[in-house]
Amino acid sequence: MRILLLNLSVESSHEVEQALSGQGYEITTRRSLTVDEIVAVSPDILITEATPSDLSCCGVVSQIKAGPDPRTLKIVMIVQGGALERARGFDLGADDVISFPFEPLEFIARIRTQFRERQPELDLEAKLNDETLLLDSMRGDATLFTRRDEVEAEWRIITPVEEAWAQLPPPDFPNYAAGSDGPTSWHELIKISGNTAEQAIEDTALVQMESR
Repeated sequence: MRILLLNLSVESSHEVEQALSGQGYEITTRRSLTVDEIVAVSPDILITEATPSDLSCCGVVSQIKAGPDPRTLKIVMIVQGGALERARGFDLGADDVISFPFEPLEFIARIRTQFRERQPELDLEAKLNDETLLLDSMRGDATLFTRRDEVEAEWRIITPVEEAWAQLPPPDFPNYAAGSDGPTSWHELIKISGNTAEQAIEDTALVQMESR
């Protein structure tokens, strides 16, 4: 779950990062990104801020929401002010608007709400993608499908390799029964380093005791 913090003031950024700390979100902080650059970051939620001295986020929000698919990226806007400023944020297309300073618990609850609202849209998008493939198949549009001659060519390459492997099983494969101490050949491997199996077991037990 990725969150992009865009154009936040120092104070807001500090409060937001503290509120989101330990919640398991992947947080990225940026300034002055274009819409294409925001899309490249691929966040699930964009948290931005509108202040009297910096209204650059307003244009970004409008461009994102005016795009061909504005549904899945959720935008939370932080404003300096009260009801009037929050109303302006909603008019711009923000999915949620919160005044600064805010209560951390309320802020986290609002972020969780945005993730919950986003999930049905992602489920619908996945379903539509499946339906697109089925429709293409019914129409005979093979653009997204592998051609038959391509599949046959792939098998002509792979089949001889598989047949060769089947005729040449690994010699002296060190197999062993489940639940046993493993193949006896591991004793020989230990001897290469100048140790014995018993010494290796003692060393392993000692390391485990020291790590507790």
